[in-house]
Amino acid sequence: MAIVGFVRKIVLIGIFNAVGVWRYAFEAVWKRVYRRQLPVSLRTPETCFASLPGYAFEPHYIEIEGFRVHYVDEGPRDARETIVCLHGEPTWSYLYRKIISPLASHGHRVIAPDFIGFGKSDKPSDPAFFTHELHLRTVREIFEALDLQNVTLVVQDWGGITGLGALELIEDRIGRLVILNTTIAPFGGRFLTRNQKLNFILWRSLTFCFGQWLPIDYIMKQAIRGLPSSIAAAYSAPFPNKDFKVGPAKWPLMVPLYRGMSPSVVASSKSARGILQQWKKPALVMFSDKDPILAGAAAFFKKIIPGAQNVPSVVIKGAGHFLQEDKGEEIAQQIQDLLTQ
Repeated sequence: MAIVGFVRKIVLIGIFNAVGVWRYAFEAVWKRVYRRQLPVSLRTPETCFASLPGYAFEPHYIEIEGFRVHYVDEGPRDARETIVCLHGEPTWSYLYRKIISPLASHGHRVIAPDFIGFGKSDKPSDPAFFTHELHLRTVREIFEALDLQNVTLVVQDWGGITGLGALELIEDRIGRLVILNTTIAPFGGRFLTRNQKLNFILWRSLTFCFGQWLPIDYIMKQAIRGLPSSIAAAYSAPFPNKDFKVGPAKWPLMVPLYRGMSPSVVASSKSARGILQQWKKPALVMFSDKDPILAGAAAFFKKIIPGAQNVPSVVIKGAGHFLQEDKGEEIAQQIQDLLTQ
């Protein structure tokens, strides 16, 4: 059965990439024939976010490089502890709703931004604007604009590649790290099994196949077992049509599969590794047991971070890749325990 599953994935990867090549070629010709001009930045109408289940947070905005960037900011502004939560692909701050409220109720300040291209933040209409460097600067600008100090930084998925990659810009503002289901590229990939790597390549190929036609609500329902349709629709809410999906379409393709690919991502990951190898402040490595792609990377972080060796790692049982959705309240309690140690 394992061999059949392996062959099936290889075949699907081939099909998805073949379709993706034809889609890309067709869209390139179509754009030359039908010259439709879009504004540089698109803004999702507020009506798309009406009555989202469990997400009644007041919006806050700052402008970064011409884009309006949204962030959730709950709890006292003068709280002793500040927690910043960075999302990944294809999610947004909605993913942290089960973590934000419990931690804010403990008197902590909890901030969850939406990266440019996601959530309530503006979306570039041109893929050329969507770069790793832009996201690194976004993290720095948020920390500087809000003058955040002694932060507990919570990262997952691309939030990890970006947030840890930005450590060289914000290291003096970070007091603790909480690392959830992520990696830094391509180093953590060495700890992944062949099947986990194959699962990622399959996901990457699927994204290449669909491009900006990516069905986000369907993908979230496949990734999270038993996810209600109303919650899947909430994850899709920021993207009323394909013009808004440059971020979800491009981010997976920026993950380097080898050192010569995506140089800026590799460079920031190399910087992150150097910082993490010297990191003696607390670092909680908290991965789920059912992540089909990144489960093995927990060992990578535990091995290289001195501060992680002084904090017991946590395995969130019964959770998949988006463990915040599956076990958000449990994760919030683990973070609360870390803050009170």
